[in-house]
Amino acid sequence: MGKINNLSREIRRKIAAALFDKRRKYKKDLDIKNSKSFLLLLPDDKIGDMVINTLSFREIKKLYPELKILVLCGKNSAEIIKYNPNIDEVLEIYGKFQKDFAIYKDLRKRKIDIALDLYEFDLKPLRLLSLRIIAPHFLIGLHKKKYKTFDFSIEGYFFDKHITQRHRCLLNVLGIENPSLNYDVFIGAEEEKAAQEYIQKAQDKIMIVVNPFAASKHRSFEFEKLKELISLIKNSFDCAVFILCPQNKRAGIAPLENENEKIFICSFKSILSAAALIEKSALIISPDTSIVHIASAFQKKTIALYLDFSNRQEKTDIIWGPNNPNAFIINVDSQKGLLKNDIYNIANSQIIEAAKYLLRRQNCRNE
Repeated sequence: MGKINNLSREIRRKIAAALFDKRRKYKKDLDIKNSKSFLLLLPDDKIGDMVINTLSFREIKKLYPELKILVLCGKNSAEIIKYNPNIDEVLEIYGKFQKDFAIYKDLRKRKIDIALDLYEFDLKPLRLLSLRIIAPHFLIGLHKKKYKTFDFSIEGYFFDKHITQRHRCLLNVLGIENPSLNYDVFIGAEEEKAAQEYIQKAQDKIMIVVNPFAASKHRSFEFEKLKELISLIKNSFDCAVFILCPQNKRAGIAPLENENEKIFICSFKSILSAAALIEKSALIISPDTSIVHIASAFQKKTIALYLDFSNRQEKTDIIWGPNNPNAFIINVDSQKGLLKNDIYNIANSQIIEAAKYLLRRQNCRNE
């Protein structure tokens, strides 16, 4: 069945390429100095990716202030750039081609000068079609040499390099030398107010944010492990603990909340409210890279928890690691496959030791 599915995907890909992957007749050149619009395509709706992209928005706007920067993205990632002054327009899409078709057609009418799609894998037929509809004057991609649709492809071996190095290459292509690679997260008054309600409950104690959830169950804390970690934190520090938790998971960890012990479950409506809390906290603990990237934007002391990628060609923990000198990375040690590659196998005692190390240093780097 697997071979049949792979063959079917390959046939669809070839048909889509034949129909939609076509080079226009006239020659296109990259001329950013005389361009009026720049479009970033981020339809995968990943918050962490959007945080990283803020470095390019800022550096492009800094050198080309008259260039209109537009972002095409989903609702979740749009939230994180809600107040970003370096972005002129955000176009939210649904992730369904039929619903998003009108937006693609509108962008075509605008005659976008430069578009960027940093999706590094082979394009699905509908994604290829959407690029064909938008039809920017100049289209930049990542590892897209084989596609006629793209006018320039950023090539190179990035599987053991931090994600910011891809952006450095992009910015160099756009004539931007020695860019700052720091991230930006801007917070509004409404989100500050939501976070402040919790901050007041800390009553001047050390504020520690714990984010126990990630996209994969192997990267998320089980209840008993989270319970033990919170207990160890409270025994080790005179602190208030704030647990970031989606509303649909709140019931599962509700027994942990204890206002007398200064343990609070935070189910914010906006990711920016969580960012406001992170900005005011002394330490962040997270297996989820979105939270790690937000903490990096504020250069907060962070314990970033990753799986074991030592036996893989693609070093995910390096690529998506914290862009932050005040961060400490702890990887699962699967002992070359003898243990399950699961966050469960990072000892809570190891996390506490890292927390002690970070909190007693003004500035820190992994050692």
